[in-house]
Amino acid sequence: MKWSGGAVTDLAEDLEGGWLWGRWVGPEPAWVAAAYSAFERSQG
Repeated sequence: MKWSGGAVTDLAEDLEGGWLWGRWVGPEPAWVAAAYSAFERSQG
């Protein structure tokens, strides 16, 4: 992504492989819900 100030962010380069950017993944709602639940449990 090129920002208005001219800086460029390349998530694939910055965060390396294993990430999916720019598309919806079917199981994503379940992953997000599970992560949210785990976080809530960890907060006591």
